[in-house]
Amino acid sequence: MKLDKETLTEMLEYVEKLNEEVGLSSETMLEVTQTINKKLDKLKKFPKFWFEGNHAFMWVNNIEDLKQVFKQYDEYMSADKVLDTAVNVDDELNNFGLRREHQGNVTLRQFLKDNNIEI
Repeated sequence: MKLDKETLTEMLEYVEKLNEEVGLSSETMLEVTQTINKKLDKLKKFPKFWFEGNHAFMWVNNIEDLKQVFKQYDEYMSADKVLDTAVNVDDELNNFGLRREHQGNVTLRQFLKDNNIEI
């Protein structure tokens, strides 16, 4: 089972419903909800990375920063093209770009997907 945001949210709702019907101990309920909420919090975090190219070079801390990168390139390529063309620097999974030194095997799109950010 893949633990994505939707699945974890459904699990949390199920546990709450189960608690109403059966009456779980307060310790069990607390432990289960804390575990699920920690996993949900982890899924919500945007993965910080460095982006470097001819038109943008900046830390990308959130989705708004990523939109700024796309805006810098909108005259030259689509956001999809940036996501599929920008790759990491070898051995660095938080450094992406369109420059010569970016010769890795992970595209920016794949990196974001691996970190539960669907664009």
